[in-house]
Amino acid sequence: MKNIKTTVHLKPNQWLIYGLIVIASVLLLSTYSNHASAGITDFVKDELVGCKIFNYPDATEQLIWKGACVDGSISGMGILMSKSEAKKIICQHFVADSKSGLVDGLVRSDCSNGIRMDNYFAQGVLHGKGSISSPNGEKVETEYDRGELVRRGDQTFAASSKTKNQGIFQNDQRNGQSVQTLPNGEKRVGEFKDGDIVKGVATTPDHPVYGQVKYEGEFQNGMPHGKGKTTRSGSTYEGGFENGQRNGIGRLVYVDGDYQVGLFKNGNYVPGSGTEKDTIASRMKKAEQREKDRKFEFQTGIRLYRIDW
Repeated sequence: MKNIKTTVHLKPNQWLIYGLIVIASVLLLSTYSNHASAGITDFVKDELVGCKIFNYPDATEQLIWKGACVDGSISGMGILMSKSEAKKIICQHFVADSKSGLVDGLVRSDCSNGIRMDNYFAQGVLHGKGSISSPNGEKVETEYDRGELVRRGDQTFAASSKTKNQGIFQNDQRNGQSVQTLPNGEKRVGEFKDGDIVKGVATTPDHPVYGQVKYEGEFQNGMPHGKGKTTRSGSTYEGGFENGQRNGIGRLVYVDGDYQVGLFKNGNYVPGSGTEKDTIASRMKKAEQREKDRKFEFQTGIRLYRIDW
């Protein structure tokens, strides 16, 4: 039986989280996909009475069937024991129902490496929702359609990892509407593509400098990029972003009502590009002018009066 190639696209910080589950998927799910694509044509026999079993989970493994054997093939409910000398893994597979050597219904697998799998079959082919669980509590929900993996979602990691992902997963990455909570507490809700959010809301409850920070808008490579709106330390900016910084035309309103409207570059307002009202920069400029006026009055005895229009 040929082995399938499994390609996983992961970011560096995801390897520790996904590693154990991905390895288990390769070891235990590869045969499922072989049957799905090629059809159920290969059968093996158990070591006790020679009862025929569809090639599950691997042709190189030692198999023992504990259940009924009708016309030389497994039938009904039973326990299938598999042992891999090469991989040093022993698994016990509870088979809810079978007929003519083919599983039809739930198969629950518990292996010596701590991996547990629940899968549903229809006449020997994976069909329906299932799951893979690792010893540390990580769990991946899956769904098959006539042998093809069509969904990997509602993915919940152990509390120790401080990371939680929910939503639709394709090719081991978030796609579509999803929810992601990062280790720093930032929560992202919105539309994802190939693992990264592209549009939605990101909220950080306890930023070390700005307190609660909220961004709503477009993203690129996981950072604000395009049109968006952010709120932090009571101030609100709405306008253009580029690589996580304010860039382009925008409006920044401070908590005290002061504002800057115009062009922003590398996160900062470009003076003279628009309008502003009593911003920090303008207040500092006015303070400097007052100090100059005070010195002028001291030297000349002439007091100047300025009117702000």
